[in-house]
Order: sequence, then C-alpha cells, then structure tokens
Amino acid sequence: MTLPKDHNCTEGKKPIACKCAMGKSKSKSKPTEEPPDNELTTLKNTILHRNQNIEFYKTLYAEYIESIQEHITPYIRNQLKHEEEGRGLRKGSVFQMHLMMNLRIRVQSVMDTIARWEGENALDEEKLKEMEKDENGVDEEEEG
Repeated sequence: MTLPKDHNCTEGKKPIACKCAMGKSKSKSKPTEEPPDNELTTLKNTILHRNQNIEFYKTLYAEYIESIQEHITPYIRNQLKHEEEGRGLRKGSVFQMHLMMNLRIRVQSVMDTIARWEGENALDEEKLKEMEKDENGVDEEEEG
C-alpha cells in the first residue's frame, strides 16, 4: 500500500529561489534619512491636515448640539412638565432614547478626537519650531 504524496514535503526537491528577491538585490537602496526640508514640509502638511479635520469636527459638534436642542431638549422639557404636574415621568419613545444615547456618545467621541488632535498639533508645532531653530542656527554658523 502506498501513501498519498505529500505536496508540502521538501524531500528530494531543489530549493526554488524567489525571483522577486533576486530582482530587488540589484535595485538602488533608498537613503534612510530624509533631508530636513522634507521633514519640515511633511510636519507642516500634517498640522494643516489636522487643523482642517478639527474645523470639520467642530462643525459636526455644532450640528450634534443643534440636533440635541431640536429633538431631545423638548422631550426633556415635556418630561419635567409631566413630573411637576404630578403625573410622573413618561416612558417616551424608543427612538428618542436611542437618539439621546447615540448623540451623547457621538458628542463625547467628537470632543475627545478634537482634544487629541489639538494635543498632537501642539507637540508637532513645538517640534517644528525646534527644527526651524536648528536649521536657522546651522545657517548662521556657516555664514559666520
């Protein structure tokens, strides 16, 4: 009785060299360090992009607050009016409950994201100032 051939077995087979690896050995190696100008522009672009995102998220936050005032605030006022009249709190609709929860989560998420991006921008702006000082300091030393 013969066993079925194992296709994964390397016994009796020659190793096959990867053609893509052979082609890459001839390619030029990329420089590991980027020139400072590229780092500066990259950092400036990153900060600019984050600022655009922050502005968008602030408009999103304003829309969420408007939605809360439009949909949830009247619901809460109505509930408080019922409670003052001694009728107790009403159950309310499932839609309003989901809307309240989702908007609360979204508002908090937007606020957290804005705060995180503003913090990252502050750090990157400090790095940018240091890099510009270093670049200006090197230029002054070469001239002097």
